[in-house]
Amino acid sequence: MREDDMTKEFFESAFRDRIPGGRLEEIDLKQVEYCGDGYMSQTYRLTAIFSKKGEPRKEYKLFVKSPFYNPKGDAAMRAGLTVECGAFIKEGAIYKQLLPAMTDLLKSKGVTEELPWADCWAVTDDGTMILEDLCSRGYKMRDQAIGLDMEHTTAAIKSIAKYHALSRVLRDQGVDSDIYARSYFDKDNLSVRQLFTYLFRTVADEVAKEDDEKWISKDMNSLLREATHWWHSLMVSTERMDTLHEEITRPTSFKRDIGEQLQAIGEDLMGHFDDELECGENDFDVLNHCDFRTSNMMFKYEEDGSLADLK
Repeated sequence: MREDDMTKEFFESAFRDRIPGGRLEEIDLKQVEYCGDGYMSQTYRLTAIFSKKGEPRKEYKLFVKSPFYNPKGDAAMRAGLTVECGAFIKEGAIYKQLLPAMTDLLKSKGVTEELPWADCWAVTDDGTMILEDLCSRGYKMRDQAIGLDMEHTTAAIKSIAKYHALSRVLRDQGVDSDIYARSYFDKDNLSVRQLFTYLFRTVADEVAKEDDEKWISKDMNSLLREATHWWHSLMVSTERMDTLHEEITRPTSFKRDIGEQLQAIGEDLMGHFDDELECGENDFDVLNHCDFRTSNMMFKYEEDGSLADLK
């Protein structure tokens, strides 16, 4: 969606059912310079001020996530891919149909704890989502370069497990939705499949090059530092880690061998995807997040710095 189309009238229409009897008086829309990776979206922070008869004006802090729009140059490919793969239509349906059903299910079971997703105000026909701005409630993103420690990782896994379980219960209860039937990697999503294959092969070709020994050494040094820290708890000796380091960072024949293996996989990358995603009638299948990583998580902390919640 173009920013020029995000007018006061546009938001009035989107919020028609959100504030019954309310009137949208003012909006302040500002594009977010950096939010996660944002390859397929453009994001904004929205301040919306409502008035209601007999009540003081109230300010709401919101977050707008819209399909990437740019009709020119290389960016046009991103915009076209965004539309063609239907990513926002599916994500919008999750917020509009599935998460409310999950919320109702939890409430029916007496669950009153904080829900592991942002409150959705509206979803438009093109998949633009208007959500509560979690930053205004004290939620923060983690530095991707630092990653997650055990406390944050455990909380994240418990949260996604809850989503998986709820999706399965709703399916068993007969919830009828195309959300369960389609994947981003479906065989008719040719652009997505071609793009992922191209990117994978490009990486494989770079790894397979005989030069640039420092490329593998730098990455492996970083990996092994972290592995040493965690593997000590699994009784892996420092001597064994040193030996592993020597094996991995030795001259480029090792790097080239890995690159050639990746190239072989890349010959039928989507075939491997299809095999992994295929579900039989008796398989225990759930809805997957598809992009479950640090940049798509936000954390809230207690005054003492301990983790309070995540979304």
